[in-house]
Amino acid sequence: MIDEQLNPSRFSFYFLEEGEMYIKEFAGICNLLYPESNKIEELKGNVHFGSRSIIFEPDSHDYSIIKFHFKYFQNRPKIQMISDKETFNFTINKIICINPPPIYESYKVYNLTSEIYLNFEFEKLESVAEVVFELIDKYNYKQNNFEFDSIEYLGTLYSFQFDYNLFKKPNEKCLIKRELIVKQLIPLIEIPGMLMITNERIYFQPVFEFYSKKIIKIKINRINKFYKRKIAEGNMGLEICAFSKKGKEKNLFLEFDNEYNRNIIYELIKNNVNKDVDTNFSLEKYTQLWVEGGISNYDYLTILNSAAERTKNNLSQYPIFPWVLSNYYSEDLDLTDINNYRDLSKPIGALNPTRLKSFLERYKEMPEPKYLYGTHYSNPSYVIGYLVRVKPEYMLKLQSGKLDHPDRIYFSVQKDWDNCNTVSVNELIPEFYEDNIEFLCNFKNIKFENNSKNENIENVILPRWALNAQDFLAKMRKALESDYVNNNLNLWIDLIFGYKQRGEEAIKNFNCKFSSFYFLFIYLISISPFFI
Repeated sequence: MIDEQLNPSRFSFYFLEEGEMYIKEFAGICNLLYPESNKIEELKGNVHFGSRSIIFEPDSHDYSIIKFHFKYFQNRPKIQMISDKETFNFTINKIICINPPPIYESYKVYNLTSEIYLNFEFEKLESVAEVVFELIDKYNYKQNNFEFDSIEYLGTLYSFQFDYNLFKKPNEKCLIKRELIVKQLIPLIEIPGMLMITNERIYFQPVFEFYSKKIIKIKINRINKFYKRKIAEGNMGLEICAFSKKGKEKNLFLEFDNEYNRNIIYELIKNNVNKDVDTNFSLEKYTQLWVEGGISNYDYLTILNSAAERTKNNLSQYPIFPWVLSNYYSEDLDLTDINNYRDLSKPIGALNPTRLKSFLERYKEMPEPKYLYGTHYSNPSYVIGYLVRVKPEYMLKLQSGKLDHPDRIYFSVQKDWDNCNTVSVNELIPEFYEDNIEFLCNFKNIKFENNSKNENIENVILPRWALNAQDFLAKMRKALESDYVNNNLNLWIDLIFGYKQRGEEAIKNFNCKFSSFYFLFIYLISISPFFI
């Protein structure tokens, strides 16, 4: 049995559906027909309310976490007197069981009708019921005037107040008059909390302590970069990066309730950090440094992605890196042979002449607005697919508790490249040029099934020229920094980040994408190859 004292909470925001908001937690007792034992059980634990579901987390780790989705409620919950005690009661026809980490598998859905009885240990039942009735009624009627993701709505349930006892030093001076209510953003998750800034540190105090640290502290003199960020179509994001004493990078990505407050905090930080800190306006000096060979291709692509408001905290705006090699077949790889490289002057969709011809024929017959490619070179499904072995919770959340069909799980570098020449147009993510092999190997023992060809998809199948996962990433990085890429990477940059994204240049370079993909882009001057 797991030591429950070492792991007091098994609940995760990833158990909520995409777009569902976490509301509140209560200690309670749940009485139900437990589907995994098919017995009536009375369980103590915590009751978590979301905007679309109730999730019960038993104290005993012998039981799975149980999810009651509002769409499976057979009646409006009611308060009943049972054994002289007020009880919250409802009937449900499907129960979802979740095995939390370290077990990663699709959620189990049981088709059974069960009466659910909830008691709350430290709350008046009427106060809990008031919240639940409102959530269920709004979910059922889908009223447009109710914002489930509204911080203002959460404010009616909580007394937001920053705990000044959490200051690292008692003599720190506040630089803002009062705390600001903001959200911390991590992939697919929003965590509401309070922001406070002093003359020495930035503090973020989450409302829900069970999920993350009680307080996040960033020392102002260790901030090395911070950027304004667009979120959806609002200009209300701020990303702050700093180095800890041990040299590890800390990252805090925040969403404000309006652009004005975001800009005030941005200027406040800007006036208190070192003058050489990276901001949104630092791109030009790095471009010149890269042209002169002063920084690596990997570092410059990282900077470009950041300038284009791409960040690993946002799966919809995840950093983009190019496929640079075209040889994933041979036993040996000669990185000095240009025939082993992809043509960086063309987008993925134009590499195969036969496929390009079919795109162009369709383009000629298409009404305005015309486009060659109906999909993008980066989207959340691609990113989640690549990261499924290191972040399975992303896929489980985005797909309502299901791992994708085995035939669609990413499992072969060679087959993925073949798909880029036949059915897809995606580029890569930066992990292919870094040194962490976890996204290639099933270290988490995720319960994948074999695909329809009975192939084992536990680990990613690597090219024959790779001795192992570490060797594969090392050779990919060497290819990225090779002479061929040094001399041609500027052509790919012009397609993805620069002047060949739109207009006549996009048409000439077979780079016309569906118009909705142009939400964020930056124009860069056409950069001449260096190291010539």
